[in-house]
Amino acid sequence: MQKLVRAFAEDKTVKQAAQETGFSEVTARNVFMKLREHLYRYGFMRLPPIPGRAMPARIVFAKKHRGVPEKYAHLYETEFLHRVYFTKNGRAVKRFSARDPKAIPRVKKLLEYNKVTEKYDVIEQLERLDPETGQRETRPFDPIDFETSSTIIVNELNLEPSEAFFRYLWGLLLKIPL
Repeated sequence: MQKLVRAFAEDKTVKQAAQETGFSEVTARNVFMKLREHLYRYGFMRLPPIPGRAMPARIVFAKKHRGVPEKYAHLYETEFLHRVYFTKNGRAVKRFSARDPKAIPRVKKLLEYNKVTEKYDVIEQLERLDPETGQRETRPFDPIDFETSSTIIVNELNLEPSEAFFRYLWGLLLKIPL
């Protein structure tokens, strides 16, 4: 199932998804449609179909989904809007408490990976407030010199849109199964 959801997130055709996952095309088509319905029902972005109303995303997605029956057009529009959102806003931010003894080794492992490929932005958010702005102070995280009362924030950079969309879909399916 995870492979099919990933194929959907990567915007693969039903035929490609069936070949890659070993499911039949009929199964892949059904799962893709159920995912669209799931996004429409439980996704954060939804435009209800109104008869006679022009669909804002229709101009863009109509090229790829030309043969879509009118009764399913709102599902494809919802899918398209979610894809556009995650193209622009796909991020992965993790927060760790510096008090947690298991957190520091995990953050150190991410920093080691960062030496090879610049993938993470790791900052330490201190408890004390900045006197000028009134917000909590931040600084680059140093595993040798950190305050145990702080929060370590790891921001994953350059997350691919399809990966961000997949993470959102998979998280949605874990909360509300098909």
